[in-house]
Amino acid sequence: MNFITTVASVTGYLQRYKSGIGCQVLFLFLFSLVPSFLSAKTIYVDASNGDDTNSGTQENRAWKTVDKVNNQTLEAGDTILFKRGEIWHESLTISSSGSAFQPITFGAYGTGDMPLFDGTYSDFPIPLQWEYVQENIYRTAQPAWSSTPGLLVYKGLAKPPITTLQFSSPIPAALNKGAILLQKDSHYTNLWVTSTGDNTVSGITFFNIYENENVYVRQLNASGQEEDWDNTIGNPTIITSQESLTEPGHWYWNEQEESIYLYAEAAPNPIDVKLGNLMTGIDSDYQDFVTIQDIDVHGFTQTGVLITGTEGAVVRNMHVSNIGASGYQCGILLNNSKNNLVQNNKVESILRIGIGIYAANPTPFSHVSHGNTVSGNTIINSGATGISLNTDHQLIANNVEDNLISGNRIINSNALSYDSSGIYTLFVGGGNVIRSNTIKNGGSTELRSSGIMIEGGVESVIKPVTIENNIIESNSLAGIAVSGEGHQITGNTLRNNGVPSWENAQIIFFASFGENASNCTVTNNTMEAGANQTLVSVLNGFVTEGSPHTINNNRYCSINPSPFCWGAWECSNPLDFDSWKIQSGHDVSSTFNAASCSVSDPAPTPGKSISGIYLLLLK
Repeated sequence: MNFITTVASVTGYLQRYKSGIGCQVLFLFLFSLVPSFLSAKTIYVDASNGDDTNSGTQENRAWKTVDKVNNQTLEAGDTILFKRGEIWHESLTISSSGSAFQPITFGAYGTGDMPLFDGTYSDFPIPLQWEYVQENIYRTAQPAWSSTPGLLVYKGLAKPPITTLQFSSPIPAALNKGAILLQKDSHYTNLWVTSTGDNTVSGITFFNIYENENVYVRQLNASGQEEDWDNTIGNPTIITSQESLTEPGHWYWNEQEESIYLYAEAAPNPIDVKLGNLMTGIDSDYQDFVTIQDIDVHGFTQTGVLITGTEGAVVRNMHVSNIGASGYQCGILLNNSKNNLVQNNKVESILRIGIGIYAANPTPFSHVSHGNTVSGNTIINSGATGISLNTDHQLIANNVEDNLISGNRIINSNALSYDSSGIYTLFVGGGNVIRSNTIKNGGSTELRSSGIMIEGGVESVIKPVTIENNIIESNSLAGIAVSGEGHQITGNTLRNNGVPSWENAQIIFFASFGENASNCTVTNNTMEAGANQTLVSVLNGFVTEGSPHTINNNRYCSINPSPFCWGAWECSNPLDFDSWKIQSGHDVSSTFNAASCSVSDPAPTPGKSISGIYLLLLK
């Protein structure tokens, strides 16, 4: 039944039974809606055959450019459709709000591939030219770039820039490719080493390296165990060096020459090499009740879809890929936005964060990240976190509350960064729920990654997170890593998380921000650990312990005979199940099987469907 038929039916009903003022008010309300529904229009946009002088209201009278759309004042209920199979090297900026009953919709029409918004540059508007420097090394000849593009796409894959640090003393011979350089005196930053020279170390980082701060080294030794070097290797100077480009797709930007240097297997001109040229694919800046769907967003340097100060937005059935390492560094970001829905999107090859919910200290305060739902999305190959919820500071944790992360599939997260996770929360308030997600294969032996990591602090506005019915497998650090107080961890299946080189566990409680994890509930979970893996590890590094946890009614399986830990800062004395129960006082009703669990995955619980980042801060 369409709206006009509905109004006609209600009008007839009221004419027969108009015996009260309530009926008259209802009639006047419904009648007042008719003009806005009738005035809503559909606009078509066709990059090949359109013309911006057309009316746009018919497929054969389509507009041509995204810029034409950006400069229109749209009304509630309007629909803007982009033709499938077409490509725009433009950004969409949404400048009008819809209403709760009449959102403004941006989508697709026709048949074939999704319409593509492509933020990269190779031959538009001027073909990019490369010149030979030396074997496998090329540089851009024109045009000049005023700053780093933040993204290079090499044969279809996003590549981050290579950073090179020069030291005043020779690099220790024991420093290997794959090691992690840390700066942790006043800023926690890291660089994943890709090559070394006599006095230089090159690698991948998404954070500022500070030239006046010490650099420490963390790496694996010949036995596969983690080394943590107490001595520094000095204070670095940041340089550019052609010797740092050692693999296809390695690149850096030379500020003095305003050129990009690239390692390529062959001359880049005939192969698929593109540079990031635009910052954001789709930007809804303080515009409410918009629906964004069925569009492919590719190759932007900061963000694929940016939702800022917005309520009631829906982002669904999108494909967001190859987003760069500048600015927000996020595929889809809900920034100081509430009651939005991000659903059934595919987000892949994002250099840092797949999907983010983030809140700064907002002005006005009403712009907070509350009541958002992120459900049914697939996030593959994120450089750091798959899904992130965080604020900038402990004191504003209540700006991120009541968000639901449900039914998502997160594969190969944390592929480029050290010490992150598939789903990560930092300084968040109450009511956040992580439910029925599948998180697999995060990190590597060099890059540690948990399935879910919760970090908090000591402020009262930081509240517990509910973690339930998730399937978490084969992540390199832990299944679930938790600091803070009062978290509920129930009904999860955790298998084979952790590699022998790390302090690993299926569930690990760790001390952070001046306090031990405390008063958490861990019940009705199934956990399986392989050789040299741990089931549960409780680390109380600070002298003052918090309230005890409740750990019980879990099912444990392990071929490691001593898979439990109760310690301070590390697992120095592994425990068998009986010793664990005695020392910890937990798991009196849990079961332990000295073999594989051989269980089937539980059926995921569907998430709620309600209408609904970034700045990932590592420890």
